[in-house]
Amino acid sequence: MYNNKKVLVTGGMGFIGSHLARKLIEQGALVTITTKSMLGQEKMVLDSILDKITVIEADIREEKRINALVKDAEYIFDLAGRSGAVNSWDDPLMDLDINCKGHLILLEACRKYNLKAKLIFPGTRLEFGPPIYLPVDENHPLNPQSIHAVHKLTVEKYCLAYFHKYGIRTAVLRISNPYGAYDFPGQRTYNIINNFIWRLMEGKKVSIFGDGSQIRDYIYIDDLIDLMLRVAAQDEYWGEVFNIGNGKPIKLIDMVKTIIKVVGKGEYECIPWPESYAKVETGNYVTDIQKVKMFLGWEPKICIEEGIKKTVQFLRKKIKH
Repeated sequence: MYNNKKVLVTGGMGFIGSHLARKLIEQGALVTITTKSMLGQEKMVLDSILDKITVIEADIREEKRINALVKDAEYIFDLAGRSGAVNSWDDPLMDLDINCKGHLILLEACRKYNLKAKLIFPGTRLEFGPPIYLPVDENHPLNPQSIHAVHKLTVEKYCLAYFHKYGIRTAVLRISNPYGAYDFPGQRTYNIINNFIWRLMEGKKVSIFGDGSQIRDYIYIDDLIDLMLRVAAQDEYWGEVFNIGNGKPIKLIDMVKTIIKVVGKGEYECIPWPESYAKVETGNYVTDIQKVKMFLGWEPKICIEEGIKKTVQFLRKKIKH
């Protein structure tokens, strides 16, 4: 489906973007990624395919550069942005500038120069806020509790508005807690499984907020990438929003115990919720994935224990090298 297709991945050095770029190259796509910086560490993320992709150092807010990149793209995966619910409160205006203005610039570029492009935007399960019922389907009320989630919801509405007004083919994925193999697991404070794995492999104790009974829904990165490629390749369901997760709940404390079992060592402690995290905590969450199953015939293949095993195996190989 993607052989010789021109694909633009904004934020292509990030966790999701780097996995997506690798998979697109495997499928023969002509991939261009944007990144804010190309320091030595960032280069290592895509080291194995750097000679097969085009890397552009560009901020999503650079209108002229984004206009030029959008003109020839057949598929756009709009992954650039500033992440983190807690961090978003530190500088709300910066978060607004990057996470709203930047994506609006991209949509305007599509309107002006490329109405035929297919655009996928990753929303977040945090748009729902504290769930009223579980599992959470697409019709659940939206009540975001952080600046990050408010801006994600705003861009979701931008995408749907541009679809209805101009016919730009957009689709939104409200993603729940992705995890999996990544070159620099310690860099992302909001990727909790990766960080717990890394700390436990280093012999450090991990801290659980509260008693660990909070329920989460984690999706392995390979399942997420498979779904993203399916959504972009389809021709029927543009202007739709899909809830994306594994659909199988697990308590935080059980997730940690699974990691300790797989790693073969480690300890955890339960500590009181830090105030900054307590303010954005949304409570238990499980994804209802019936819509994406029905529309696209997709369902996740990798359970939490298998996903943790794959991540640990990857990191052990990295350490040896």
